[in-house]
Amino acid sequence: MFNRELEKVTTPLPVGCPRLEEDKSPFLKLKEHRQFQCLLGMLQWLHTIGRPELGPLMANLNSVGTCPCEKHLEIAIRSFGYLKQTKGKKIKIDSSPLEFVIRESLDYEQLQPDFLEDYAYGREEVDPNMPTPFGAPLQLMILVDADHAHDRLTGRSLTGIIIFVGSTPVYWSTKRQGAVATSTYHAEFAALKEATEQAINI
Repeated sequence: MFNRELEKVTTPLPVGCPRLEEDKSPFLKLKEHRQFQCLLGMLQWLHTIGRPELGPLMANLNSVGTCPCEKHLEIAIRSFGYLKQTKGKKIKIDSSPLEFVIRESLDYEQLQPDFLEDYAYGREEVDPNMPTPFGAPLQLMILVDADHAHDRLTGRSLTGIIIFVGSTPVYWSTKRQGAVATSTYHAEFAALKEATEQAINI
């Protein structure tokens, strides 16, 4: 499409990448704008079918998708250099529990809620026609975070979620929150709300 060699890079976004919404480079002409949207569509497709690490790149590029500048097109082209370097990446299907390390500064016991005690009155509704499961139950792990006021122009925060069943990622999302969060607590709480909705769905 561009008759050029792709740069060999190891990250989807450049390290220390400036905020794309603040870029002052010239706007793209119609032909380049269409090329940018074509690249954006390809990247969105790749992200959806199994490249969760493209989430932050997509969140940034989508925010300028209707009025991209020359710098935005360069970053989109650069990301294909990353994809070329990482062709062998794949999602491993693994039912064993996800292994992760808790920082020593955290008291892990304090992070463990006792839902059976807190919600002793609650009962799980189980379909009486549910078939007998084979094997051990699968562990569900949801990692969620928020970047407060990520977008410097609108003040909107960014929510990042990845859901594992066992050690297999089955859902991932990086997107701007619908409303402007007035504090880090607000942004984190909005992210947790979305994670809770996804937990119910899963």
